[in-house]
Amino acid sequence: MRTFTRIVVLIINTLFVFGTVLIIAAVNISPVHLWYLAMIGFSFPIVMIFHFIFIFFWLLTRHKLYSIISLVCIIIGFSIGGFPYEFHKKTKEKGIKIMTYNVKNFDLYNWHGNFKLRDSIIDYLKEIKPDIICFQEYYNDKVNTYNTNDSLRRILHLPYVHYESLVKVNTIYDFGMATLSKYPILHQSKLFDTKRSTNNVIVTDIKIGNDTIRIFNCHMESIHLVKSNFETIDKIKDRTYNSSDSSGLRDIFQKLKKGFYKRATQADTVSMAIKNSPYPVMVCGDFNDISLSYTYHTIKTHNDLIDAFRNSGHGMGGTYIGKLPSFRIDYILHSKSITSWNFSTGNRILSDHYPIYCRFKITHDAK
Repeated sequence: MRTFTRIVVLIINTLFVFGTVLIIAAVNISPVHLWYLAMIGFSFPIVMIFHFIFIFFWLLTRHKLYSIISLVCIIIGFSIGGFPYEFHKKTKEKGIKIMTYNVKNFDLYNWHGNFKLRDSIIDYLKEIKPDIICFQEYYNDKVNTYNTNDSLRRILHLPYVHYESLVKVNTIYDFGMATLSKYPILHQSKLFDTKRSTNNVIVTDIKIGNDTIRIFNCHMESIHLVKSNFETIDKIKDRTYNSSDSSGLRDIFQKLKKGFYKRATQADTVSMAIKNSPYPVMVCGDFNDISLSYTYHTIKTHNDLIDAFRNSGHGMGGTYIGKLPSFRIDYILHSKSITSWNFSTGNRILSDHYPIYCRFKITHDAK
């Protein structure tokens, strides 16, 4: 019986080793070629938990050397995906504060004449006092009701604005992305010539003293789930899903496939733009992807960037708020010639994302 149990556990252990290999493949192989591999990264926490269980199991048997199998998988897994929890402490050192925030159009579709939540976002930003802020899902109203660009410039004391209008509804208001700065903007552009989409990357060169940095404000391709998709997810959670709902599930998978594909091509373009930058870079924004993804590793690892959360964050760092699990999909990455500290994740629910921010300075040690 003991032999049978050992064989069964070893087979299961081997399957989880294969799962670890697939996770490694998922961050290195573009979803353009194998899109379904991108789904594997979401299983990382479960796979690591089982590897810990296997280690304890083998250590309690006469076959302790088998525990090395899972130990190696854990070391490799955490070297790629990082430990799920950070323990860094805050310091009192001052520096330039940069923030990124997907504001969900300042809750535009729930206004109905009531600007309470929108005003709460602005009040919160006044408390944080960022020197540079990158907005995604940004709404700009050109009338007196709420001229977003002028109002934020005045309220937040950030006189320099790079705004890219990506979806124009009429002559009164539009949607896009914005980077606001306390420091002068030397040059501005966008990477993608998209139509009817607020997913893009805007590039802003900012002069800070005698130095210049290039900021990539990213809003990578969204999954575009709608109400019916969330209803299908609710049915799965409530165990009321049946065969009649299969079309809804297929629709979700098609949207996931399209999102993975587009983010992969966007990540390739962003990575090349980072490589060609003459200045140190900061890459901020909503990647719509977890850290164990092709998107994240193509941008970060291929350009040897530092993840500010890994460098000085605390906790698990989840940024997405919604029916899906709270994954970390918003990031601040930067060149090694930039030092960052005091990374923080906001804790107020004013959008479907938490804002993130940190302090930084340019050190000139490397590009």
